[in-house]
Amino acid sequence: MLLYMRNARSISLGAGQERMGAMERRSGFTLIELLVVIAVITLLVSILMPSLSKAKQQTKATVCLSNLHQLGMVCSMYTDDNTGRMPHLRDWDWVTPMYRYYRKIELLRCPSASKPYYMPGSNEELVGGKFRAWAKWRDYNEDGEPEIVIGSYGINMFIGEYPKDERPDELLWKTTLFKGAAYVPVLTDSAEDEDTPRTVDEPPEYDGQIYIPPPGNIHEMRDRCIDRHLRNINVLFADWHISKVTLKRLWRLRWHREWDKMISESGMPTAWDDPGHWMFTYPDD
Repeated sequence: MLLYMRNARSISLGAGQERMGAMERRSGFTLIELLVVIAVITLLVSILMPSLSKAKQQTKATVCLSNLHQLGMVCSMYTDDNTGRMPHLRDWDWVTPMYRYYRKIELLRCPSASKPYYMPGSNEELVGGKFRAWAKWRDYNEDGEPEIVIGSYGINMFIGEYPKDERPDELLWKTTLFKGAAYVPVLTDSAEDEDTPRTVDEPPEYDGQIYIPPPGNIHEMRDRCIDRHLRNINVLFADWHISKVTLKRLWRLRWHREWDKMISESGMPTAWDDPGHWMFTYPDD
């Protein structure tokens, strides 16, 4: 009887040890289980990344709109102090005349414009594309000492005044006190700090093709026709409201006094009607 009990206890202990051993062996993941978990995580990341990327771009676009809103107040204060007139762009410079109204040069740069370039002839590589910011020597500080200013907004060169014979006088707005100011751009997202758009300007041949001065200074609209904010750019208008503008609609804005007449004569660009053009699927308005 005693022998039987010992044998039974031994059998019971052996079975318990086997169960514990089986549990220990099953406490970890198998290789197949690990691969399944990794595959699921990879799938979730691939689904979430575009959404996260879009949310990040939208956040940058919101900051950009805020910058332009503050620059709109700067322009409004400047014109209030100057009988409604914008700066005299004798040196193609709007940053310096308005500096005392904003002082915070960070406002001049959209967070999406992460790659500043320097003027050709320097040791810096010429950077194109929607991420491009301009960098120029400007006498913007109180001591009148030139310093590098980095920005990503460009002024409409028809909005201000020029030295005699620099621009056709009949095209210039000169002031912001006119009818239809809500359709006239003042500052926009741009790869340059200033441009003179023309109705005959062609859209970029690829996303990020910037304007490089050729004879005749044509296609300057390309500096603004950049996919910086999900097929849009941000624009400050002459009534000081800010709005997103689709890239194709840039040709419908009133850049100068005779724009509507000239665009009706020259017509809208047709290059983007080609299915192979990068702007083919972009909205018309």
